Amino acid sequence: MHRTINRITLLTSILFLTNQTWAKDDLKYPVNLIPISMTDNANAVVRNDETFVELISPSKIIVRKSYAITILKESALNYSRLNLFYNKFLKISDINVTVFAASGEKAKRVKNEDIYDLSAIDGSTIYSDDRRKYIDPKYQTYPFTLEVEYTTTYSSAFFLPSWTVFNGYNISVEQSKFTIEYPPGYELRYVEKNINSGKQISGNSAKKSLQWTVSNFKARNPEPFSPNDDELYPGVTFAPSNFEMENYSGNMKTWRDLGIFISELNKEKDKLPLETRQIMNDLIKDCKDDYEKIKIVYEYAQKKNRYISVQVGIGGWQPIDAETVDRLSYGDCKALSNYTKTLLEAVGIKAQCALIGAGDYAPFIMPEFSRNAFNHMIVCVPMKQDSVWLECTNSFFPAGYLSDFTDDRYALLIEGENSRLVRTPAFKLNDNAINTSGEVILTPDGNATAKLSQSYNGSFYGDYLRLKQINEKDRHDAIIRLIKIPNFKLVNYSIQENKTRKPSLELDLKLNLTNNATIMGNRLMLKLNQFNSLTDIPRFVRKREFNLEIRRNRAENDTIMYQLPDGFQVEALPASIEINTDFGSFKSSAILKGRSVQLIRHLEIYKTVESPERYNEFREFLEKVAESDNAKCMLIKG
Repeated sequence: MHRTINRITLLTSILFLTNQTWAKDDLKYPVNLIPISMTDNANAVVRNDETFVELISPSKIIVRKSYAITILKESALNYSRLNLFYNKFLKISDINVTVFAASGEKAKRVKNEDIYDLSAIDGSTIYSDDRRKYIDPKYQTYPFTLEVEYTTTYSSAFFLPSWTVFNGYNISVEQSKFTIEYPPGYELRYVEKNINSGKQISGNSAKKSLQWTVSNFKARNPEPFSPNDDELYPGVTFAPSNFEMENYSGNMKTWRDLGIFISELNKEKDKLPLETRQIMNDLIKDCKDDYEKIKIVYEYAQKKNRYISVQVGIGGWQPIDAETVDRLSYGDCKALSNYTKTLLEAVGIKAQCALIGAGDYAPFIMPEFSRNAFNHMIVCVPMKQDSVWLECTNSFFPAGYLSDFTDDRYALLIEGENSRLVRTPAFKLNDNAINTSGEVILTPDGNATAKLSQSYNGSFYGDYLRLKQINEKDRHDAIIRLIKIPNFKLVNYSIQENKTRKPSLELDLKLNLTNNATIMGNRLMLKLNQFNSLTDIPRFVRKREFNLEIRRNRAENDTIMYQLPDGFQVEALPASIEINTDFGSFKSSAILKGRSVQLIRHLEIYKTVESPERYNEFREFLEKVAESDNAKCMLIKG
């Protein structure tokens, strides 16, 4: 009996030790194995990231993705939540998500019932077959590691994915590997970016293979005024040669080839009812020139239609035909652009649709490497002197105006065999300006009344045009937020829009200012530039990595007259200042004119790209501007 118990005890001990060994062998991604160098500046660390792309044919791609990311702190928690989008052309399968504790022990496995299948429709989308798989592991014991696996199947090589190790700022990557297999007869097109290590090439008669690996990529902090992320981080940009999309075949070897394919999608989409053609010709019969015709046709389309997003079938690339838009009075960017183009052609004005990457973070386009890098469509009307560009999704812009949503970037003009890459207009320095003028009447107790007029031009017009479109209460609140001085009451205001090809928005304000000047015994201390001071100075960067990039020219012009209070005269005025640099220029002066002090200020910022070490020079320039803007005038009684 005693001997039996000993044997059981021995067996239990062996099993316990064996289980302990297995438990240790099962540990994955223990946090203590992350090199210290990978945690510097890091909120999360990608432990391993592998992408395997199998390009089977012009109409099928399979992508197998697996990665593990360690969330070090709450600021990176969003990286533990997944949104996997899919639609008719893109299917998601084989999803596996596992959570590991800091020790490396398995903490949680996400079950199928915890994977939510949701619509991906946003507020502007009325028709869409886009959906998303949403996963939130709901685990917040830091640090922890999320291991993810899933497969994506594309039904067209048009959507050939690219690769980058950049997962976000303050994210380190221990290892990232990308492999692509493709048929030997297929012309795979790619461009390497910022990769020092060479690629591995292999293959046989059945398939070819390319592989890239990046290791020990350290977390980076965001840097103000940096170039597009596409230009900065290691990766490879891919684009197909031949591809198929439903019943269409295409090629992307050149921009012209891509334009031919889009032209084919747009074919037979330009029919209009006879009544609409007649309406157009009646509207423009008294026009004196082509621009006036363009303006009238564009405004007709703006008033008639509203923007919605259509993402069904190949709706992401093929527009609704013009006749349907004419009947329904809505459409997405492609449909509205195609409709406006068709209306213009009905009155004898030649126009082309143009694909463009819109927004501040649009994909970087290399003119020498054609690829699918667009998310929007607009219209271009070639003219003898200058092309007229039309943003067809905006019901308020004047004809010929492009905002900072689509300015100064490449666009693909869709014109069949003549399709080509062109560039949209950039804002010139004096056209992209905020102009402020006004009069301030001071009282001996430091209070004041002010009448101001601010003119927003160029990109600023597009930014502030919303003030015309919102209701009265929201407009009043928005104007209050625009005024950056303390202790004021908005007495009244008015807004006037100058809707020309170079439009502007005029905002007139009347303010009562309390404690506008600081009482110091028998003196008043007055800050002269109260209404347009530069206060937003980018942070100092000790060892900057990337070029300084200023993306737009801009100017500020200020003329403010201060009427002195009764019984006071000027004791001291701020010194005049003039600064000229490669980044911009600045002039400011305060001039005594009878019983008034006039502030004249002019600031210019130039579009430029400079080396990283010049960033702090630019920052010093802005600091000097801010210091001047804060200068005081001293008034003395008697």
